Amino acid sequence: MLVYLLRHGEAEQKAKNDEARPLTRKGMLQSREVVDRFLARAPIIDKAMMSPLERARQTAATLRTGFPTLRFEISDLLKPSQDPYKLLEALGRSRGKYILLVGHNPCLSSLMALMLDGIIETGRNIGTSELVCISMEEPIPGFGELLYTITPEGDA
Repeated sequence: MLVYLLRHGEAEQKAKNDEARPLTRKGMLQSREVVDRFLARAPIIDKAMMSPLERARQTAATLRTGFPTLRFEISDLLKPSQDPYKLLEALGRSRGKYILLVGHNPCLSSLMALMLDGIIETGRNIGTSELVCISMEEPIPGFGELLYTITPEGDA
């Protein structure tokens, strides 16, 4: 299984509430840059999930150019303060082999730490407009392997 974790781009600080915060112009441009680099790798995606928050929706929308038929499942499990253990369990129940998740910190960074290190307290961080690709045979804590990272500045 390949899991792509994509954190939303830079968001406005002011809005009527946290859920309504849109991307800034810079956040939109950085998200597009990361998506362009991602598309250059010709990835396969057979399942996509996103947070219901506006900035995650906008980030997910940047993928439509490369994946015009891609449909996103909206999941509260991708909201900022959700439990990464529950999200990993949901991945285990998923039928996808190439899964894209678009969401927020601390949830995505904690999920990455759980997948790679087996615990969430290792201090891993996914920056804004950053995508990480993790390979896992089974969605078991600590059994993931980081394949690559894409940031607006480049790939690693």
